[in-house]
Amino acid sequence: MTKFSSFSTFNIFAKAMQQHYKLSSVAAAEEAAEAFGYVLVPATCLSWRKRNRLGETRRVRIHESFYAVRNDELTDLERNKFVEYCENLKGVCK
Repeated sequence: MTKFSSFSTFNIFAKAMQQHYKLSSVAAAEEAAEAFGYVLVPATCLSWRKRNRLGETRRVRIHESFYAVRNDELTDLERNKFVEYCENLKGVCK
């Protein structure tokens, strides 16, 4: 019996592996951002103006774009969007 026998099809296994690698990559990017004093925030939580201002030097793309942002650079609206994003992740990643 292999560790893969809990998956009923190859497709389900492949999707689980994709999700695992995505989350691992995001976790590594979060660690790097934290080491430099930043928080990794999804692009969807930031305005287009803020994303343009931050530029490519603070952007990382792992299936979607994330930006390394200092906590004091976030507006209240952006912070609230980020908290809501994190709460939605808790429901998905139980």
